[in-house]
Amino acid sequence: MAIRVLIKQEILDEINRFPSDVGNRIKTALKELEVSWPMCRLDIKKLKGYPNHYRIRIGDYRILFFRESNNAKIYDVSHRSDANKRKD
Repeated sequence: MAIRVLIKQEILDEINRFPSDVGNRIKTALKELEVSWPMCRLDIKKLKGYPNHYRIRIGDYRILFFRESNNAKIYDVSHRSDANKRKD
């Protein structure tokens, strides 16, 4: 089952400011999430205390998102020391 990944422009701009290898790995992970959820081979973990909120680990970086029907809404992409679990 495929899902649609929704991401705001400011988050894309932030990804483009990361080192190029990290940015490419994050973009590849988002494409894989879109194509092969929930059977993708990404390091995905459900966040405790948040319904339908997940994180994907890409090295020292984290992608935080929540699922809503067939959409995955990305709300934070940051270094693990800065990753926060805020809802938008």
